[in-house]
Amino acid sequence: MSRIGKRPVTVPSGVTATVEGQTVKMKGPKGQLQFVVHDDVEVKFENGTVKVAPRVKTNRAQAMYGTARAQIANLVAGVTKGFEKKLEITGVGYRAALQGKNRRLRDPGRHCDHGAEADRDRRQRQRFPAGRPGRRRDPQLPSAGAL
Repeated sequence: MSRIGKRPVTVPSGVTATVEGQTVKMKGPKGQLQFVVHDDVEVKFENGTVKVAPRVKTNRAQAMYGTARAQIANLVAGVTKGFEKKLEITGVGYRAALQGKNRRLRDPGRHCDHGAEADRDRRQRQRFPAGRPGRRRDPQLPSAGAL
């Protein structure tokens, strides 16, 4: 039995949870998320908690119900706290700053700044690659097919 799967997921106040068949839906202050649970897993919403249990005693069901419980807990975290990524920059010469909503990264190995403008320039270079233009064929010469 999964230790994680045995624990019920508590739904905090301000979050509404609904279970319709195999679909678990969470709605909270940060938005709405849903997750479709595997068929080998049984899902119940009782007394402000979501409980999962394996339907059959197979290895796959045992593995999937722990995973389903973790995904449902992530749904609750997503609609209450949202997503946040914290970065730690270590090394000599690296700098990072926020300018409004844009991020600026200084990479000492490349001697350049990376930010919204650099991303935009990179996308332009991908669309229009720089390099030697194609050779123009001289109309006086015979084509390769004629030889």
